[in-house]
Amino acid sequence: MPRVRVEVDRAKLRAIPDVSPELDNLLREKAHGISMKAQAVFRARQRMSNEWRLSETTPPKYIRSFKLERIQKARGHSWIVVNTDPSAAWIEYGAHAGGRTLVLRYYPLKTALFMQGIES
Repeated sequence: MPRVRVEVDRAKLRAIPDVSPELDNLLREKAHGISMKAQAVFRARQRMSNEWRLSETTPPKYIRSFKLERIQKARGHSWIVVNTDPSAAWIEYGAHAGGRTLVLRYYPLKTALFMQGIES
């Protein structure tokens, strides 16, 4: 049985997004899709009584805090989704300060990753 040996030049493979605007746009669009899905998940799961409170977990602030960033690395670059809201970790993982206030965990980014077909 004939055998074929294939070797992949990983350095050239990692450099493709730097030289291919189409792939760079595709990666950016995937990151944008994750951001939009995370916002939709949060809107669907949030407590409706949360809307009027002026707290760190007020929904409009959290929704407006999503940003896409291009990270340059020695081996190429990638796009990431960032939420700069100080309460983003509370919303993702939940929090309980030991008092009466309980912040539910909504998992918007985790759910968005699963919706996008990426396992976290």
